[in-house]
Amino acid sequence: MVKFKEGVSSDRAAAIISQKGASVIKVIEGVQVYHIRLPKKKKVEEAVKEFSAIPEVQYAEPNYTLKMQSEEH
Repeated sequence: MVKFKEGVSSDRAAAIISQKGASVIKVIEGVQVYHIRLPKKKKVEEAVKEFSAIPEVQYAEPNYTLKMQSEEH
């Protein structure tokens, strides 16, 4: 998940994502957070560091999946 700083156009965001070999899965409208697909051999931790180092990026973080577990009695 990548959030770009205010004022970064959607075209510029898409270009940055593409330059890193990633692609956009979807954009969460209203907050302008990009859910991206990384290249197959790219590790999430490595991608987070790379995107976080880009001046136009406000933050980059893994797309965590949470699972609810039912408690058995």
